[in-house]
Amino acid sequence: MELWKLAAIEGVRKTMAEYVVFTDSGRVAEFAALFGEKGEFVLPDGSSHIGATAIAALLNGHAAYFAANPEKGPPGYLRHQITTADIEIHDEDSAHVDSYFMTLTQNRVDHWGKWIDDFKRDAEGRWRFHKRVVITDGYDPDGWFANSFSKL
Repeated sequence: MELWKLAAIEGVRKTMAEYVVFTDSGRVAEFAALFGEKGEFVLPDGSSHIGATAIAALLNGHAAYFAANPEKGPPGYLRHQITTADIEIHDEDSAHVDSYFMTLTQNRVDHWGKWIDDFKRDAEGRWRFHKRVVITDGYDPDGWFANSFSKL
């Protein structure tokens, strides 16, 4: 395998890992920056949010909702797990990834599904989401996702 391709795979993995870390720790600005100004974030309800500014506004809106409705707020913690990632490097500046995830709370596996991603490498060499589609395959009917986030 060529060195540039290995570097691309690792750059994509780094972005995916940061997505999980930034999501679980509430680091909104850093999370949104993973998409850049043209990146698209498509949620399970089909809504599409384009650009770091719009994505940060979406997440800050969710945080405000949970602050106003603490009974619906996230549990003690969320931990997203990337269970499989099939990374296809198309060329030095674009890639596609199909991956599976599950999200844990302190009580249970809460929800799970698939991420479908297209990546682009920016001018600084950083791999960013060009488009991420989140598909929730299932969730615990008594869990956090079912009783709060899925109802936003």
